[in-house]
Amino acid sequence: MEMQALKTRSLLLVFMLLLSTNSVEERAKSELETKLLRKLNNKSVSTAQIPAETKEQIEIEL
Repeated sequence: MEMQALKTRSLLLVFMLLLSTNSVEERAKSELETKLLRKLNNKSVSTAQIPAETKEQIEIEL
C-alpha cells in the first residue's frame, strides 16, 4: 500500500513539473512574440512584408 502511494505521489510530481515547464515555455514564447510585434510596429512593417522563410525560422525558434 505504501509503495502504491509513493508511485502515485511521484507521478503527480512529474505531471506538475511537466505543466510548469509548459507554462514557462508558453510565457517565453508570448514575451518573444510581444517583442517582435513591438519591433514591427516601431518600424511600421506589416507581417505581409516579412518573407515566408523568415516567418518559418521564427516559428522554428519559438
